[in-house]
Amino acid sequence: GVIPRGKARSPKMVLPDPERLGEADLNAQIATAQQTLNILQQLPSTAHFKHPVFGSLQKKTSIRFLKIHTERNLKIIRDMLR
Repeated sequence: GVIPRGKARSPKMVLPDPERLGEADLNAQIATAQQTLNILQQLPSTAHFKHPVFGSLQKKTSIRFLKIHTERNLKIIRDMLR
């Protein structure tokens, strides 16, 4: 239920764009994520997500992964703010 820190490097395509680190950009990204989550909830249970490392994940597994990954990122943010 956790993703350990320091075990892997993030792919370039998912690293933050230094030009888009302002508050307005962050709020826009959060809004987009909320809209995407609403769409995800409406997908059939047979839907799947193609992860670049883990391969094809079923909808239920994808949602679990997103929760674990999001909590990991929030923990990193909390550590940075300390």
